[in-house]
Amino acid sequence: MRNYIAIDPGASGGVAIHRHNGETTAMSLGAMNADELYRITTEADIPADTITIVIEDVPKFAGRMIPSSSTATLHFGYGYLCGHFEARCFRVIKVPPQTWQKTIGIGKKGELSSSAWKRKLRDEAQRRHPALKVTLDTADALLLLDHARQHNL
Repeated sequence: MRNYIAIDPGASGGVAIHRHNGETTAMSLGAMNADELYRITTEADIPADTITIVIEDVPKFAGRMIPSSSTATLHFGYGYLCGHFEARCFRVIKVPPQTWQKTIGIGKKGELSSSAWKRKLRDEAQRRHPALKVTLDTADALLLLDHARQHNL
């Protein structure tokens, strides 16, 4: 069985962990530091060769909706996380948001405001994970986790 760590690398992103025993947890990425990332991937009950890291791919452009300063910060964090796990020889899979959003079948943002879209994603994650307290920070990571598990990445 695979163990998954799904990461939404945004400034208000999150981490969702699914262990082969069925336990799923989620936390805000902003509350974590490098030591905590290391601890998660070295826990005695999770053999390293069974862990798949799934990280949301980030946009390759800046534009009206994404200022260049935000893009630089996002890419720095994304690169740091990918480097952290790849240097330790973990299997890292990068998934664009459109791909995992298609898998969960929630539709597209369309005319929704960014905050309304985030709430819709949070509500879907809460529906799928009723035992957890889903937040705006952890919703995308949990849905990315569901995508990974559904596709057996």
